[in-house]
Amino acid sequence: MTEQVGQPAQHPHASVVSGLLAAAGLFLGLMALVYHPIPLAVTAMLLSLVAVAMSPRHQTLGAIALGAAAVGFVGGCAIAVVTDNPLW
Repeated sequence: MTEQVGQPAQHPHASVVSGLLAAAGLFLGLMALVYHPIPLAVTAMLLSLVAVAMSPRHQTLGAIALGAAAVGFVGGCAIAVVTDNPLW
């Protein structure tokens, strides 16, 4: 096996964990729309940021998960306030 110059070393286990963290962040971000938006959205944001920092392979998925967490935070808080449900 020859390694190409300029290519970062591949860490397949880190990529798998990064993908799972990004997917979990996406799920929690969407869940924040309907159930306790503040803790779920903050957790989703942290998971997404860790996933993006872990591996360059899943940066797009992590960015989408971060966007979903932001939408879940704002939308979930708005929905919770309008329907008189708890924020956390």
